[in-house]
Parts: sequence; structure tokens; C-alpha cells
Amino acid sequence: MAISVIGTSGKLGRAISEILRDHQNYYTNAIVYCSGLTNVDECERNPKLSALLNVEYPLELVRGLYMKKNYKFVYISTNYVFDGKKGLYKEKDDKTPINIYGKHKSFTEDNIKLCYPNHLIIRTCSLYDGTKPVSYTGPGPSRTANPTNVRSLAKCILA
Repeated sequence: MAISVIGTSGKLGRAISEILRDHQNYYTNAIVYCSGLTNVDECERNPKLSALLNVEYPLELVRGLYMKKNYKFVYISTNYVFDGKKGLYKEKDDKTPINIYGKHKSFTEDNIKLCYPNHLIIRTCSLYDGTKPVSYTGPGPSRTANPTNVRSLAKCILA
């Protein structure tokens, strides 16, 4: 059995790789797609690069897996598929992305669901790798976020 991680230079991919290196007893075939352009401002400035990294690459990988349905495809998405007006979103809530990053992630989620039944989509928010989350400040109205410890998420993905 094999677990492949795409995007090991980022926080989450690196954490998953470290756990896999320490514990090799996983009984599944999976590809965990942690790659992408996650800088929201950069996605706005360069929507073609965002489309390439957040849409085309993961969907090309899913198309390549189509004949190998014994692989689980784990796609890391984002809370940016929502506009943030409601808060405390549930999985089935309507997506309402308001920026390029959220729109690209939402589009990719929808296509993974249509094209590859053996998938898991994880929407996460504000990954941090220290002992406490970094507080969020940004333009616009006050926002509430539920930061995610990267090592805890990595362990959940591999559970």
C-alpha cells in the first residue's frame, strides 16, 4: 500500500510526510493533494497561475486516477469556498466564494465529486504549526476563524 503526498514543501504536506516517515503502517492507497497557490492576494493578482495550481493540476491528477479506483484522492480545500457571512458552515451548505481562490477551490471540489467517487475533500482554515494560532487581522468586518493545527490535521488525514 502507498500514500503519496503532493505538495510537501508546504506546512501540511511536510507534516504528513514527517508522520509517514515515522510510521509506515498504513493500509491504504491514497494520494493527498496539499499543493496549490494558497496566497489569496496572489491568486487575485495572477488568476492564470491560480487556475493552473488550484484547478488544472489536481483535476489532471484525478483524471489519471480514474482507472485506479482503489486509490483514495484526498483534496485539501478551504473555508474560502464560503463568503463568511453566515459562519459555522456545514459540509452541505451552499458555497458562495467571493474571490478567485475560493472560486477555483469550489470549482475543483465540484469536479472531483463528479469525476472520482473515491475522494475525500477537507476544508480547512488558517493552518498553523506552532503551539498557538496566529491571530487573523485583515480588511473588512471582523472575522471569526477556527485555526487548524497542521500536525493534528495531518494525523486526522492519515487515520
